[in-house]
Amino acid sequence: HQLTFAEGIAREKLPPPAMTLSRATTAGSWRLGGASWDGDHHCAWSDYINHLYDTLDGQLSGQLWWSVDVGGFFCQMDDETLARDFMLSSTAPIMRQHGARDTRIWGPGWSKVATNAATKAIQLRVALGDYIHEQLAIASATGVPLNRYLWHDFPEDSATFDVQDEFMFGSDYLVAPVVVQNTLSRSVYFPKGTSWMHYKTGQVHEGGSSATVTVPLDELAMFKRTDAKSPFVRQKATMHLQ
Repeated sequence: HQLTFAEGIAREKLPPPAMTLSRATTAGSWRLGGASWDGDHHCAWSDYINHLYDTLDGQLSGQLWWSVDVGGFFCQMDDETLARDFMLSSTAPIMRQHGARDTRIWGPGWSKVATNAATKAIQLRVALGDYIHEQLAIASATGVPLNRYLWHDFPEDSATFDVQDEFMFGSDYLVAPVVVQNTLSRSVYFPKGTSWMHYKTGQVHEGGSSATVTVPLDELAMFKRTDAKSPFVRQKATMHLQ
């Protein structure tokens, strides 16, 4: 299926890079420009959690250009779930909002909470644009996913094999999504071998330790390894979502 589209695009000599968003992709389809997503989700907290694991496992299975329907497809996502979903998706290979035409995601009905979180997520995505492009180029050349479980980058740290709800966002950032509903904090494990700096506050945590961190609805628990060579990028409030 994906090969048919890739051959047709090449035959028509469309300018690269050409990419198709398709339900019919498999391991390696990204080499043919095939991007995929995890289907038409509902809007419960459990669907947001599925976005997390589908994003990690989809890429791990060889589908690198991965996305989700931010906000759910069939229904109305509540403020907290929508905010967390937007913030999580800001670190995905493809950040993409989508839903049925009569759902809240298309507006009206956006609350200040949801609007603020969506704005901050887009701002963060833009601020990290150069880094994301660099890391996706590495993924394209090597097959190493943009988002991967901690054990992939820290196999010598046995504790990472028990951590299922944190992931690396490229080579430099660790992301720990909030996975418990109705809470504004979570415990984060920091892998050994380096120390880790919060992307917004600058607070540093030593590797091999755990800490409880505050995570407002319009932020991520995201930390940059202090030995990374890429420049430290902090979120700037320079955009407004209409």
